[in-house]
Amino acid sequence: MDWLSVEKWQANKDLEMCVGFIITHGEKRFGFRMRYPSVFPDAPPMIFTDDGSRISNHQYGADGELCLEHRPDNWHPAITGADMVASCQRLIAEEHPEGGETVNARSAHTASLGRDLRSKSCRFLVSENDLAAINRLPDFGEREFTLSERKAANSFLASLTHIGPMDAPSWVSDLVLPDGFAKEAGTVVRVPGAGSLGPVTIEALGAFLDRVGLRELRCRMFDTDAFTYLLLGYAEEWELFSIFGKPDDRKAFPYRTVIVPAEQKTRAGRVQGAG
Repeated sequence: MDWLSVEKWQANKDLEMCVGFIITHGEKRFGFRMRYPSVFPDAPPMIFTDDGSRISNHQYGADGELCLEHRPDNWHPAITGADMVASCQRLIAEEHPEGGETVNARSAHTASLGRDLRSKSCRFLVSENDLAAINRLPDFGEREFTLSERKAANSFLASLTHIGPMDAPSWVSDLVLPDGFAKEAGTVVRVPGAGSLGPVTIEALGAFLDRVGLRELRCRMFDTDAFTYLLLGYAEEWELFSIFGKPDDRKAFPYRTVIVPAEQKTRAGRVQGAG
C-alpha cells in the first residue's frame, strides 16, 4: 500500500503494544500511533494522532483519539489492527478530498459507555439508581460514602459502593463490578445548583466550599495530610475529587463521571479494561 508507512513496534510503560504509522494522502502526511489494550481482542485498539493534534471532528479526549468505524459499541474480536488502520485511511480520504477543502465525514457514532470510559484517565461510575439515591440526600448534608477503585492499564476506575456506615448503609449500589477493587472512604454532599467544576486548583475548590457554607468540611479535608475523596454535585452533575498532599500543598484531582444505563450496568466490569 503506497499510502501507508509502518514504523516500529514497542511496549509502553503499561506494557501495552503500540505501533506508529504514517498515512499519506495527496500532499499531506498524517502521523498516528495505535495502542492495543491489555484485553485485546475483546476491545478495539485505539488510534491517536502522534502529536495529539485535531485533524477531524471524529476525535475525542485530550489526546486526540479517533472515533472510527470499529468502536466499543460494535466491536468484534475478528477485527484486526489492519482493519483499524484502513478505517483511519478512509476517514482521512473522506474528510480531505482533492481540492484542498475539508469536509465532515458522515457519522455512524452513537454515544456509548465504552467511549465515555476511554476518554479520561480517571473515571467514576454510577448507575442510574445510584444517581437517584445521592439526589435524595438532604441539601448541604454531609454523608459518609464508600467507593471501590481499581487501576486498569493506564487509568483509574472508581464506583460508588454504598452510602452511610458500612455496617448500616442507607444505600447499596446495584452496579456490578468484578473483584479486585480496593475500598476507599469519602464524603458526599448534595449542593443545589452545583455544576461541573472540572480541573480546579485546591484554592478554587476551597473557595467554592466556603461560598456554599461548607467551610467546616473544607477545613476538615484540607487541614490534614490524609488521602480522601469528596463527591459533590446536584441532579446529573456530580463530580468526584481525590484530595491528597500535605496541608500546605494539598491537591484536588477530578474524575470524569459516567452514568451507566440500566441495561449496561452488568457489563461495566468488562468494559473497564478497554482503555
